[in-house]
Amino acid sequence: MACVETASVTVPPIVKPGSEFTVRFGLRVNCPLQLFTTFFFIDEEEVDSSWGFHIFPGTWYHEWKLKAPSETGTHVVRIATDQEMAEGKHGVSVNFFVGSAEEGYGFVHITSEPSGATVIIDSKVVGTTPLIQKLQVGEHTITVKMEGYITKTQKIVVEEGKVKYIRFELEKEPSKDWMPVLALGLVGISLGGIVAYAKHRGD
Repeated sequence: MACVETASVTVPPIVKPGSEFTVRFGLRVNCPLQLFTTFFFIDEEEVDSSWGFHIFPGTWYHEWKLKAPSETGTHVVRIATDQEMAEGKHGVSVNFFVGSAEEGYGFVHITSEPSGATVIIDSKVVGTTPLIQKLQVGEHTITVKMEGYITKTQKIVVEEGKVKYIRFELEKEPSKDWMPVLALGLVGISLGGIVAYAKHRGD
């Protein structure tokens, strides 16, 4: 485990092309007295970096300014520390939209706990949480799924030019470890009944 790793990344869901926007990110510090470098990527191109120093372990939040791409559409911000990258880790990514909503369209901003869940909108896989997606105005069905967790579905209504925020709290699937225990218990009950019957016959 890296001593300093990215815990969260938040950006405005919609920004103007070429404008400056604020990225808020949390760094999880697992070891004391850490000097580190944080790298910022947009669409997998490194756009900036900064160094930092934390004395105490904990999760610490910071803000940094980045410049949005000039191309309209959905883009990705990724943040990773030098320690994460040295371990081959990706850091944390979040989608944002550059431009403005076209006539007849709005946006949905989807997050989940834990993050990294697969997002399905109207039966089509569109990405993983956290995610912002441009959608036509009207009703849509949002499904999020993650291995080991119960799949959740929600219907939403998208309004023109507006952002609809949805957060899914995913619950772990019930443990299946009880099945062998139950089977052993049933066997034990059956054997107990046979022994009791045999003893009764012997009497």
